[in-house]
Amino acid sequence: MTTDTMERTDVDRLPPSEHQVPPEKLRPAGVEEMANGTLLWPDGAGGFTPEDRIKTQLKIEDEMVRKMLFFAEQLSGELARFKARCFTDIADFQGLLDQHYGGKKGGQKGNVNFTTYDGLLQVTVRVNDRVTFGPEIRTAQSLIEEYLDDLTKDASSDLKALVSHAFKQNNEGELNSRELDRLRTYDIKDPRWLSAMEAIADARRSIGKKEYVLFKWRPNTEARFNGISLDFASL
Repeated sequence: MTTDTMERTDVDRLPPSEHQVPPEKLRPAGVEEMANGTLLWPDGAGGFTPEDRIKTQLKIEDEMVRKMLFFAEQLSGELARFKARCFTDIADFQGLLDQHYGGKKGGQKGNVNFTTYDGLLQVTVRVNDRVTFGPEIRTAQSLIEEYLDDLTKDASSDLKALVSHAFKQNNEGELNSRELDRLRTYDIKDPRWLSAMEAIADARRSIGKKEYVLFKWRPNTEARFNGISLDFASL
């Protein structure tokens, strides 16, 4: 079957859950209807195309993407609600412990494990510092690059690679604090390097904390814990 003869019924090959999608979610929101009843679909260039002139495979692709996004939004909402519920339950339980032992309610948060009585299931809360870097970080980078430029090519190639990796930004333009901290472990006595390490330390800014919940299980008490992934990319 060619794409030109593709039928709308081909969409039936998709999972049955498609039928749970509200009909209004399966069409572009900006569809306009002309006086003669012709439907105009908005396109990516800001214009409109009569529905009967759009190739069938493009309509099927449009509907497929809308279905996936609909369910992705539903799952995202469920995960957000589940996360909030987990932290509420954990806070309530911690509050019971604080009350029982006379501790301060809502005290310092930290890394903690909650485990079932049989030792096979575990919920772990991790609290990580959220770190950013001030303008001193660019001074540190310049000092390091100046130092590396004075080294011989063979002596600096590996260190250059490490430095390049340490100062590499992620998609959000953030630096990896752990990689920068690794540079501070090198025993280099050059004044420029030492000044750069001081600049890295001064550039570090704590902007809060972020809590994570990890879910783990194991088949028996002799086995290691396995994580239950909620990351779509790792499934």
